[in-house]
Amino acid sequence: MGALLLAGRSPMSPESSEEPLETTTVVLVHSPRACSLAATYAAAGARSPAGRKSARASRDGAAARAAAADPTNYLLSGGSRALENERVRNAAAAARAHMRGMKGANAVLAAELVRTLQDGERAGGVLRGELAALAGRFRAEQSRLEGLRERLAEEVRGRAELEAAHQERIKELHKRLQAEHLLRVNAELDASRAADRASTAAVQLKGAEQALEGARQEASEAREGRLAAESAHNKERLAQAGLLAEVEALKTSAAREKHTREVQQRKCAELEASLRSLSNRNAELQEELRSAQGEAEGASQGRVAAEASAQRARQDQRAAQEQLEVARKGRAEAAAEAAELQGRVAEMEASAALYIAKEANYDDLKAEHDDTCAKLDKYRGELEAARAEARTNAERANELSKQAAKVPALSMELEQAREDLQELQGLLGDTQAAFKLLMESVKEKEVAVDGLERQVETLRNNLEGMRRARDEAVDAAQEKAAEAGCLQQELRSAQEEAANWQRRSKQLQAEADGRELELARKDLQAKELGDALHLLNSKASDDAASAASDRRRLEGVVKSLEGRLGQVQMELARTRDELAGAEQGQVTARAELAAVQEDNARIRSQLNEEQMRASKLRGELASLSSGRMKEQQEKGGLLADTLTRLQAEEAAKLAAQQEAKAMRRRAEELEGNLSEVASAKSRSEEAYESSQAALESMRRKLEVYKRENKNLLSSYDSWLKGVVAQRQPVVGASP
Repeated sequence: MGALLLAGRSPMSPESSEEPLETTTVVLVHSPRACSLAATYAAAGARSPAGRKSARASRDGAAARAAAADPTNYLLSGGSRALENERVRNAAAAARAHMRGMKGANAVLAAELVRTLQDGERAGGVLRGELAALAGRFRAEQSRLEGLRERLAEEVRGRAELEAAHQERIKELHKRLQAEHLLRVNAELDASRAADRASTAAVQLKGAEQALEGARQEASEAREGRLAAESAHNKERLAQAGLLAEVEALKTSAAREKHTREVQQRKCAELEASLRSLSNRNAELQEELRSAQGEAEGASQGRVAAEASAQRARQDQRAAQEQLEVARKGRAEAAAEAAELQGRVAEMEASAALYIAKEANYDDLKAEHDDTCAKLDKYRGELEAARAEARTNAERANELSKQAAKVPALSMELEQAREDLQELQGLLGDTQAAFKLLMESVKEKEVAVDGLERQVETLRNNLEGMRRARDEAVDAAQEKAAEAGCLQQELRSAQEEAANWQRRSKQLQAEADGRELELARKDLQAKELGDALHLLNSKASDDAASAASDRRRLEGVVKSLEGRLGQVQMELARTRDELAGAEQGQVTARAELAAVQEDNARIRSQLNEEQMRASKLRGELASLSSGRMKEQQEKGGLLADTLTRLQAEEAAKLAAQQEAKAMRRRAEELEGNLSEVASAKSRSEEAYESSQAALESMRRKLEVYKRENKNLLSSYDSWLKGVVAQRQPVVGASP
């Protein structure tokens, strides 16, 4: 303990009637601040010349004041001076003792300060070493984190490439399945058409055989009836006429019978020829049926191959899903490691920041240490009372700790609620992702439907164009038919004109022959009529040449007209073929349009079902989230109240145990680091548990998706079987 020496003058007691004398009063005031500064002030005053001069002046002043007292009362003045001197000596001795105590206290404080500085330097060195080690560990963890980030990026890229390749392969397999399905459907249609043709040919063959049998029966009945009638008639004629007439009648009947038999033989030959042609047609149809059956077998083999390829595609899909699951596991592990490393990096950064702040505030801490050392003496007296109060507070803290034992359970429930909420959020995210994928697939299907509708519209336009072309072709055919009629009329007129020219040439030839006969008969007129005959011969030859040239010209015109008529008939046949193809394309387009409309309706129904399911899931998720939020708010309020009470009690406890906490600061820091490590470990365990829960949920979803895929495949197979069963041909039984 230190003391401060204060000197002052006070008047003498009022009981004395003598002149008042000045006395010196020494007051020792105990103050921690004065004790801490008294040694410094005393040493500074003793060392400085001004201090020595002031002390000497104070003594000279005291002597002068003693000399200036009343000289008449020497005893009293001498006694007062002796007392004053005694008091001065006592004060000086006390001051010297106090100075010695202050010097000792100053030495103790200096030694403690040196020791504190050494401890601070050692702690600073230890902190600097730990900071350097933490900086090294931080750099190593940063490098490791960079490596893990690169690995995670590579895993993500690999997963994206794998998913893209998987989607491409699925699309290719889907296209192959569609192509094989179309081939199978076309083969089945061809087989059904061939079976229909075979059944039609069988029915026609049966009808022809029945007609042949009926014709034979009719011929036999007619022959029997005719023979009976003829025999009756012959009997009557034989009865009426003689034997010759009977023989003639028999001959006539025999000839008639022979003629009828020949006619019937010709009819039988014609019927047998038609029967042979029908048999050949039946053989051709059976051959077509066998070829169609072979095509159907090939289609079935193609279906088997398609099913095998689909099985391989499913196996590839399962392998890809397993690879994707492995990639997801690796990604989850990498994410867990990255989260753990980020947590550790954050902790190390916080520790490094704390150490840096401590190092930066070392001078402030030193000043605070000086102030703390100054206040230490003051707080020692209060420590005992604080200890008693601390014991009381410890008892209260034990009670509060008993109450606080319930806090970890509430914290665990709160963490469980948070984990459940995170899991629900994850499920919501997965559901939203699945719904997005479904909406994307629906959009793709809608785009495909739009494309098909555009194709249908294009087919409709093409059909309209083909109809217009057909109408134009029909009009052109009608025009060409009219033109052919005109050409036929021209041909008939040309033929009539040629016939007229032929008749004229015949007439001219007859006239020439008559004239030659007339010239032969009339020899006498030959000379007179020679010139006229020569002129007539030249005219006839000119007329015959012109008639021959006209005939050749008309024959060329007839041939050209026949060629044009053949071209018109060929164009008419081609137009009819185009019209038949257009009608077949129209039928195909209608079938495709119906299939597209059915697919569109099915896709829309699936979309409505998925939207209903998504709305139900949203409602359930909203209800669960609201319930969880309410529970979390209630638990949070209860926990906040408990924490508020605990904080108030802990504040009181901390106020009572501040000195003990200051002495155990280093231990608390170590315990804090240990708690941080434990919290990091608990966070890593929680992250691992959450990742395991997410993995388990993904596994469950994968099982659900597998079951749905299996159900879809089974429904698709059953639908195909139903379609095949519906399209099986019905062949009539042949006799």
